Amino acid sequence: MSFMWPAAWLLILPLAAFLYWHPFRSRWVTGLRLALYLALVLALSGIVVEWPDRTGTLIVAVDRSRSMPDDAKEEAESFLRRLEASRPRDSRLGVVAFGAEPVIDKLPESPGFDGLESRIANPDGSDVSGALALALRQIPADSPGRILLISDGRWTGMDPARAFAAAAARGVPVDLRRLLRASAHDLAIAGIDAPMSAAAGEFYTLNCRIVSPEPQQVTCRIRRGDGGWMVREVKLHRGVNFVSWRDRSDQPGVADYTVEVIGSDPASDERPGNNRARRLVSIAGRKPVLLLSESPSGNLARVLAEAKIPVVVRRPSPAELTARKLAGYSGVILENVPASRLGPDGMSLLAGMVRSGALGLMMTGGRSSFAVGGYYRSPLEEILPVSMEQRQELRKNLLALVVALDRSGSMSAPIGNLTKMDMANLATLEVYRLMMPRDEFGVIAVDSAAHTVIPLTPREDIVGGETRIRSIESMGGGIFTYTALHQATNELMRSNAATRHLILFADAADAEEPGAYRELLERTSRAGITVSVVGLGTGQDSDAGFLKDVARRGNGMIYFSDRADELPRIFAQDTFLMARNTFVDTPVEADYTAALRSVSQADFGRSAGFGGYNLCYGREGAEILLVTRDEFKAPIAAVGQAGLGRVSAFTAEADGEYTGRFAADPMAGTLLSALANWMLTPESGGDDYLITQQLTDGVHRIELHLNPDRERDPFPAPPVVNSVVTRGFGAPETRRDVFTWVSPDRLEVNLPLEGDSVQLCTVVWDGRRPESLAPAAALYSPEFRPDGDAVSGADIAELADSTGGRELLLPDGLWDELPSRLRRFNLTPWIALAAVLLLLLEVAERRLGLLSRLFRRRAATVSAVAVEGKAALSREKRRKRAAGTEKAKNAEFPPDEPPVPPTAEPEEPGDSLGDALRRARRRR
Repeated sequence: MSFMWPAAWLLILPLAAFLYWHPFRSRWVTGLRLALYLALVLALSGIVVEWPDRTGTLIVAVDRSRSMPDDAKEEAESFLRRLEASRPRDSRLGVVAFGAEPVIDKLPESPGFDGLESRIANPDGSDVSGALALALRQIPADSPGRILLISDGRWTGMDPARAFAAAAARGVPVDLRRLLRASAHDLAIAGIDAPMSAAAGEFYTLNCRIVSPEPQQVTCRIRRGDGGWMVREVKLHRGVNFVSWRDRSDQPGVADYTVEVIGSDPASDERPGNNRARRLVSIAGRKPVLLLSESPSGNLARVLAEAKIPVVVRRPSPAELTARKLAGYSGVILENVPASRLGPDGMSLLAGMVRSGALGLMMTGGRSSFAVGGYYRSPLEEILPVSMEQRQELRKNLLALVVALDRSGSMSAPIGNLTKMDMANLATLEVYRLMMPRDEFGVIAVDSAAHTVIPLTPREDIVGGETRIRSIESMGGGIFTYTALHQATNELMRSNAATRHLILFADAADAEEPGAYRELLERTSRAGITVSVVGLGTGQDSDAGFLKDVARRGNGMIYFSDRADELPRIFAQDTFLMARNTFVDTPVEADYTAALRSVSQADFGRSAGFGGYNLCYGREGAEILLVTRDEFKAPIAAVGQAGLGRVSAFTAEADGEYTGRFAADPMAGTLLSALANWMLTPESGGDDYLITQQLTDGVHRIELHLNPDRERDPFPAPPVVNSVVTRGFGAPETRRDVFTWVSPDRLEVNLPLEGDSVQLCTVVWDGRRPESLAPAAALYSPEFRPDGDAVSGADIAELADSTGGRELLLPDGLWDELPSRLRRFNLTPWIALAAVLLLLLEVAERRLGLLSRLFRRRAATVSAVAVEGKAALSREKRRKRAAGTEKAKNAEFPPDEPPVPPTAEPEEPGDSLGDALRRARRRR
C-alpha cells in the first residue's frame, strides 16, 4: 500500500483540534465525524494498493515463408488452438504472421482462433525483426506480455538482434518453437560468380559453386535467355564443387543466364528450390531501341535504321515488358499499340523505368493509341507530354449511355481492401465523370433481376450520382444477361440522343440466362444502339464465348481482364472508343513551332499535312513542336520530361491509313528520328568517377569511386540511386537510396535482393543526366539458401534466451509463465464514496438520532430479558422449597389424617416487575 500525496496526512492535526474544541454531545456523532475526517484524508492522500498479477498478452509470431516445412502451417495452427483452449479468462492471445513483411493475423482483442487466414504477399523472405517489432506493439506497456516465435530460425532483411534487445528492455520474454525442414540431403547451387557487365564481343566466365551432400553424378545445364540448354555431366565430391562456362555476346543488352543442377536421385533432394539459379550480365555498348508494332516490317523501323538508331522490332506483348528485357534497351517506341496488349504490370514497369531515367519513351498515334487505345487513366498517361482529358468542344451531338453491372455473389470476392463490386463501381464512376452536362446516363445493377440505380437521366439533373453508384453491393445469384440487356436497351430506346451505347459488365464464368438475346440485339442494332461487353475473367472461361457473341451482335467491343483493378481503365477506353471517338479522321494541316529547335536543327519548313490524329492537349511544362490549324489547336508532336527520363509523343499515325501527306514529306523521317533520338538515355561513363556493382550474400552493393587527385567533388550533394524493383508477381516498386561516405574517395549503397526480384538502378546527381547501371537479380529466393549461407536456428535460440525466453516443444504451461507484475489499484474513488456515505449517516444521526434510538432500544431489550431470567430462576427456587416442605410434613403425620394446606406466601417484588416488563413488550 502506498500514497500518491502523503503530505495530506498533515490535515489530521487541524481536524483533530477542531473536533477537540467543538465536541458533539452524542458519542455516535463524534465517532461518525472522526470516521469522516479519516476517509477524507485517505482520499486526499491518493491511497494505492498493489498485488501481483500474471494475466496479460501473449503474441505468437508465425513464420509463413518458403523455407518452412510443408506442414508448418497445420502444426502452427494446432499449437495456437491449444494455447487458445488453455488461455485464462482475463488474458489475451494475438497472432502475427510474416514472410518478407509482417501482418496481423489476429488482434489480441479478437475472440477465439479460427486458423491462420492472412495472405502473405511475399513468402520469399523471413522478416523476424519486423515481426517481433509488430508483436511488441500489440502488448500494452502496462501489462505483462510474452512473445512466442514459431520459426525455422532463418531470417532475411534486418538483423533481429535489435528487436530481441527491445523486447528484453520491455521485460517481454521471447520463446522459440522451431519447425525445421530436413536438409541433410540438400544439393544446392551456392553461387554464380560472373561479371556484372562485359563489353560486346568480350569473353567472360561464369563460375558456378555447387554444394553436394555426398559424392554423386549430376547433370548441369545452362542457357542464355530463351535459348537452348547446354548440358554437362559432372561428377561431384562431398562439399563445394566448381563448374565453369565461357561465353560472349556481340549485341549490347542484358544476358540472362539460368543454371540448373539435377542430382542422381532428385526425389531425395529436400530443398529443390536452390537447384536452379539466375545471373544477369550487362553487355556494354550502345543499347538499341525497342519498337513495339503490329507491323514489324513497317516504315517506322526503316526510318530509324536509316538514322543510325539501332532498333529491335517486336510485336506488342506483356512478355516484352519485363525488367530483364527492358534493361537491354535505351528506349521504347509504341507504334499505334493498344494498352491491352501491354498489360497493367508492363505499363507500370515502363513508367517506373522512364521516371528513374533508365529508359526513354515515345508513343505514336492511330486508332489504337492514346485515349481510344485505352491509355486514359493508365500508368503511361501520367508521364506523356500530352493530356487525354476531354473538353466540351469535342462533340456536338448528345450521348445516351447505360452501364449494366453484374452484382451477383461472385462480385463480393476481395481485392486488397476492396471487392470486385467496389472496382466495378469505380469503373462506372469513371464513365459518369466523362459525361457532358446534357448527356444522358443510367446505371442498372443485375443479379436474378434488374434493379435501376439511376434511370436514364441528363447528367446535369442527376442528384447524388456518385453516392448512388458507390452504394451498389454484391448480392443474389449469377447475372441474368438477357434481363440486363432487355432492361438497359428499353431505357435507351426511349432516348432521342444521336449516340446510344450500352456497357454490359459480367463475370465471364457466371453469365446466365442467354434468353432470346439474338432477336433483342437485332432490334437494337437496327435502332442504332451499340453494346460493348466487359468480361471479368479470361477469353477461355465458360461463358466467354457467349459474351463475345453479344458484343459482336451488338456492334460493340469485347474486353476481358482477370484483374478487377483494370476495370476503370477499360470502361473509360470503351467510352472514348464507342461514344466519344477522340480520333479525328479528317485531313488536317499543322504548323511547326520555334520549340522544334530543341530536338533538331534541320529546316522542316512551315507546316506538314496529316490524314488524321488523336485529339490530345499539351501538358504543362511540355514543349509543343507541331500544332494543328483546326479549331482544336491540338499538338501533333510534343516532348517533355517525366521524372528523370524523357518522353516524346507523335499523335498522328506514323505509318498507316491516316498518315496522309506526311508519308511523302521529305522531312518525315528526320522528324520521327529526332523525336526518337531526343528521348533516348545517354551512354554512361565519366572521367572523374567510377561506379562498380557487386552481389554478395543477397545484397546488391553499388560503390562510387572518386579520383583521389580530384580538386573537388563532382557533385554538390551525395548522389542518389533510384531503383525499380520487379518481382514475379504484382506491380513494380520504386525506391530511392542516398549514397553514404565510407572513405574519403568512396561512397556506397547496399540494396537487399529478394526472391526472384530484378533491380534496375540509375545513379542521379545534380548537373548530370541519370546513369543506368547493370541490372541485378538474386540467385533464387533467399529462403532456399543452403544452411551454410543462412543464419542458423541456434543463433535465434541464443537471442531468445537473452530475453528470458526458452525453446519450447509444447505450449502447456506457457500462460503460467507470463511475467508477474504488481498491479496498482487506486482506492481513492471508493474512499471518497465511503466519505459521502459517512456524511449522510452523520446528518441522519444528528437530525433523527437513528443510531442512538436503535442502540438504546436494543439495550432495553437486553436488560428486560436479563430481569425476566432472574425472576424465572427465583420462582424455580421457591417451587423446589415448597416441594421439600410438603414431603417433610407427610412424614410427621399419619397417612389417614388430611394434610394441612400450605399457607399462601406473599409474592416477591421481582415477580411484579417481570410482569410489568412483559406487558410493556406486548404493548410495543
